[in-house]
Amino acid sequence: MIVENESPNRILEGYWKDYGKELIYSIVEDDELTNELLSMDEHPSKIIEIAVRISERKRKLSQYPQYRNLPPTAKFVDDLAKNYLLFGEQKVLSLLSKPPKETKKRSIAYAFLLALGKGKERKWQYSKIEIEYGTFLKEYVEKLINSTPENYDKALRELLQACGSNEQIE
Repeated sequence: MIVENESPNRILEGYWKDYGKELIYSIVEDDELTNELLSMDEHPSKIIEIAVRISERKRKLSQYPQYRNLPPTAKFVDDLAKNYLLFGEQKVLSLLSKPPKETKKRSIAYAFLLALGKGKERKWQYSKIEIEYGTFLKEYVEKLINSTPENYDKALRELLQACGSNEQIE
């Protein structure tokens, strides 16, 4: 095939309808994620770039401990941390756009916001006690989201202990 004056994106767009889904699936190996990526209003090259980034993060995340049947607070923390590791800051901010109802979880949510440098912007959504508690928990959240796979379990347990949770992780 010889093409003159065409950008790589233009060439990709020509084949995208026929081969885009197969290509994205070969990168992410997940039907739901493939469909989500294909529904984005982006150029094919951008979708491929995002798919590669997610695939790399999923590979990284697979090295972290995987838990079954976590108690509610532990699951909340683990979900936020793993979403941060997999999708980055924006995903966590999106998940926390509406704070949880329970005070302990709200304090943890605020600690995540502080750790991501967004506490001031959302401070109005939290009570004085939740802000104080979240400020105390910030260092534990930072330790968790910056932990290595080997230290993740310890960091998760320390955060849960610091927030006063008596939930057991198995």
